[in-house]
Amino acid sequence: MIRSTAGNDTIVAIATPPGKGAVGIVRLSGPRAMDIAGRMIRRPLQSRTAVYTPIIDDQGLVLDQGLAIAFPAPGSYTGEDMVELHAHGADMVLREMVRCATRLGARQARPGEFTERAFLNEKLDLIQAEAVADLIESHSLQAARNASLSLQGRFSTDIDEALSVIIEMRAFVESALDFPEEDIDFLADGQIKQQLQQAIEIISLLLSRSRQGKQLREGKRIVIVGRPNVGKSSLMNQLSGYSTSIVSHVSGTTRDLVEQEMSFSGVIAQVTDTAGLRETSDPVEIEGVNRAREALGRGDIIIHVNECHEDPVIKLDNLPPDSEVLRIYNKIDLHDEKPRREKNDAVEIYLSAKTGAGVELLQEEIARRLLVSDACEPLFLARQRHLDAMENARRSLINGLEQLRLHGAGELLAEDLLQAQRALSELKGEFLPDDLLGEIFSRFCIGK
Repeated sequence: MIRSTAGNDTIVAIATPPGKGAVGIVRLSGPRAMDIAGRMIRRPLQSRTAVYTPIIDDQGLVLDQGLAIAFPAPGSYTGEDMVELHAHGADMVLREMVRCATRLGARQARPGEFTERAFLNEKLDLIQAEAVADLIESHSLQAARNASLSLQGRFSTDIDEALSVIIEMRAFVESALDFPEEDIDFLADGQIKQQLQQAIEIISLLLSRSRQGKQLREGKRIVIVGRPNVGKSSLMNQLSGYSTSIVSHVSGTTRDLVEQEMSFSGVIAQVTDTAGLRETSDPVEIEGVNRAREALGRGDIIIHVNECHEDPVIKLDNLPPDSEVLRIYNKIDLHDEKPRREKNDAVEIYLSAKTGAGVELLQEEIARRLLVSDACEPLFLARQRHLDAMENARRSLINGLEQLRLHGAGELLAEDLLQAQRALSELKGEFLPDDLLGEIFSRFCIGK
């Protein structure tokens, strides 16, 4: 596929985060990047060599003393002529450098436009481009490592493996349909069925790793549930480290969902405190209970809080099929119990949300369930569009295999193979409409 090229204009943006810092970087890319940067330093640029120089505005006034580094096309991040101006990290100085560049003929870059140009100039595919954003937004070392692997092309290689099998099958099947006189009987040849099964297995494995990676990127959802006044809000405060939820001895204090992003051994999770589960006639509390049950249905890890020696323990319904339940027995300080972890039908942890005794056992258990073993296959930090594309491809292949087994329908198999190839090609950025590309790159930060 030949992609459309980036525009003929030159863009500029601050590439470092806002605020004070030791160093700030202004980045230019496009056909006039060398000319505009050269006019801002009043001396020749040197390819891939840091030049220590005054940085001068269009009025001839020195803005700062810094470095200029030129990256001629095509050997740059964007594939275009590109220049980086490194100055002290003073926000006003960097903004004035951008304003100066725009007065000299550049325009302010849109969010993600540098990476978009890298994609359009075929420096990287769309999976690698999105991995740039994933790497920047990583909340854990695991997420950063997996984003880096995608940026290096590891996931694209896996997609290419599935694509090559599909393309080979398409060529064989369509040849048999177009040239029946050649007596190619792919129905009698088990190779096509084997290749179909192989492609389905490859995509199924990628889907499994991608779903785990999506959770790693977005953070698993942890939901705290239980009866009123068993200490759910106190436990929420212990986990967050400060008073996130209101704590009271009055039952039903929590009426709405209280959500907080937390880190467990460096892995991010979204923790939700909920209203107590009970029958009530209070319309406001009824709404809180309904919201608690809805949150329960979305949880990946359920922290089921009970009072120590409470009997019977309430049963939970509406649990997601893949959710994990940690059963907590709280208020051990009132029952002369010691903190401990036990394993029965579910992991049971005895603790005191009031004193904090045993809370570290819960934190360790949560971290254990969030962390992904380094020994497993790398994960792809997928977005929903990636999962949809792979699921569509897998569904087309399964349908084609069924058509072949039941009806020997070569024409229908050819169409299913085409749909599977198109879904995986769109995953890498081929045949995508411009408005979808614009939406994808608009989520990037400016300057990247």
